[in-house]
Amino acid sequence: MGGGCKGERNGQAAGSRSPAGRGTFARGRRGAKTPPPEMTVLVAEGYPLLRYGLCRFLRSHRDLTTVAEARDAAQMLQQLRQNPPRVLLLDYGLPGGGGLRTVAGVHQMFPEMGIVVLMTPGDERHLADVLENGALGSVWKNTAPECLLSAVHAVASGNRWVEQDMTGYLIGELSRLRHPLSSSEKALTPREREVLGLVASGLRNAEVASRLVISEHTVRVHVSNLFHKLRLRDRIQLIHWAIGQGLVTVPVTSVAPDQLAAPEQVK
Repeated sequence: MGGGCKGERNGQAAGSRSPAGRGTFARGRRGAKTPPPEMTVLVAEGYPLLRYGLCRFLRSHRDLTTVAEARDAAQMLQQLRQNPPRVLLLDYGLPGGGGLRTVAGVHQMFPEMGIVVLMTPGDERHLADVLENGALGSVWKNTAPECLLSAVHAVASGNRWVEQDMTGYLIGELSRLRHPLSSSEKALTPREREVLGLVASGLRNAEVASRLVISEHTVRVHVSNLFHKLRLRDRIQLIHWAIGQGLVTVPVTSVAPDQLAAPEQVK
């Protein structure tokens, strides 16, 4: 599974293939140049400004031969029937019919098309179901441009792409489906489990606060509660506990050094 792009997001290529449409043409038997398959994208996004920005960015790349747009589910379906793209960027909250049913329905109608779901904080709790029902990738709506482009190219090639700070939540969800909750984890609130997954994935308090749309002070309170409930002293122990429980599989070295040793001080 491809992935990367955390925080300000250092991009990471998905797969070993070069982006579709770039490079030299393949030559046929008679030496004629054969063009690569068209790289077409449909952006189905409810927010006009975001839709405009996505389309403008994608159209600036010559290997993306066609970039169409849709403001709601009805317009999206019309576009899909007229000219199915290689990749659909789908707003999970698309007006007129977003959500899991739309992902599953579109995949059923167009199984060869790659779907990348655009998510906002809170949507990630549906990530496992979204991937299980036909989507090949998912990115945050505030992702870095190079991450979006990497996701489009990966999915167009039939590969998966999930952002790095989504993987901790995804692995935790899959683990919980296989294993009953421990007594320690049962004591955690849903928000504390969210904070735990993000912290163990390497995010700083400020990044967790931005992701969950809460204050940094509230994050510190949640982390302090995690230390108390799980009887842990610092973030290193917290990360090891999360890995041991199968909630995340993120190496400890991915966490900023200044975030490791000191216990949380709630002021």
